[in-house]
Amino acid sequence: MPFSLLRRRAACALLPGLSFLLLAGACTGAARAPAPRGSAGAAAAAGRPGDRPFAELTPQAQADIGMLIGRIPSASPEQRMEIATRLVRFGEAAVPQLVEGLSHPDPSVRITSAYLLGLLKDPRSLDALYRALSDPLEDVRFEAGTALLRAGDDRAVPLLLHGLEHPDPLVRARAITVLQGRTGSTLDFRPDATPEDRAAAVARWRAWYEQRRRRAP
Repeated sequence: MPFSLLRRRAACALLPGLSFLLLAGACTGAARAPAPRGSAGAAAAAGRPGDRPFAELTPQAQADIGMLIGRIPSASPEQRMEIATRLVRFGEAAVPQLVEGLSHPDPSVRITSAYLLGLLKDPRSLDALYRALSDPLEDVRFEAGTALLRAGDDRAVPLLLHGLEHPDPLVRARAITVLQGRTGSTLDFRPDATPEDRAAAVARWRAWYEQRRRRAP
């Protein structure tokens, strides 16, 4: 579920019922050393070279994808999830127009495009998602960061670490869930912990990231 819709939902106890993101694990994290799964972009790029050209689409398929994206601004949350499902079924064929959607003037299109690119994990979208980390809207930035980490691109880690310090507990829950999905650990960060305990856990995350950054070639 796109980040902006998730923030409207109730507390962590209700989160396991979500269809696209299971955030219940973020409410009860266990501490262990993070172990990033592959290098940046490696998971997404395995067997799928990032410079491979996109397959040519029929004019009708291009029009259908464009029509679905064009419906996003006026759609209800339920309709947007239906649109998202239909777009994902196009697979990589939808990627070029979703990349264009990252710069759409309507924020709902940018958010949904980043979310869907995160599901598709196409390495040819990674640079566009990285640029979206500078979007003026926070929801777009977090959705783009989530998409990058899902695809194995660690350039979004600083953004997610910042999310651990967000005043909204649902943002904190989302951030730690994405980080845990990438590393397999929470470093004992709990989004509902006391400010002191959260600060200590954030310090552990920042120390881990700094150590990892120094080891990078």
